[in-house]
Amino acid sequence: MALSLREKSTISRRIKENVALLSVGSLKLREKSTVSRAIKEDVALLMGEKLGEAEIDAEIESLQNYIDTLQSVIDGKHDDVDLTTELIDMIDAAATAIDAAGQAKIYDALIGDAATKWAYLDQKKNG
Repeated sequence: MALSLREKSTISRRIKENVALLSVGSLKLREKSTVSRAIKEDVALLMGEKLGEAEIDAEIESLQNYIDTLQSVIDGKHDDVDLTTELIDMIDAAATAIDAAGQAKIYDALIGDAATKWAYLDQKKNG
């Protein structure tokens, strides 16, 4: 059964909300497990296929790592990185991976904020 655009949008929104919950870090282990399970089920629904547990885990972990990277740029954790290469490469790799996962619309603001942070730091360093 093919999902409608509205169903896909609802599922994507749910994934975004659940990933945000996981990234806050204040959930108990049992709550994290429940949220992770919900994300896995939604990812499988969006992909329209039955994926194995390990495949879904790997997809979610990879996406979360890229989201965390962008957030860490915004939070200033990479302010001392060589701006012309490493930082912009990190942002580009994260944005590319998020886009490839079909989540670019959901994380557009995060990607934009990371790029804005890089531009600010570049302007500050290079004038």
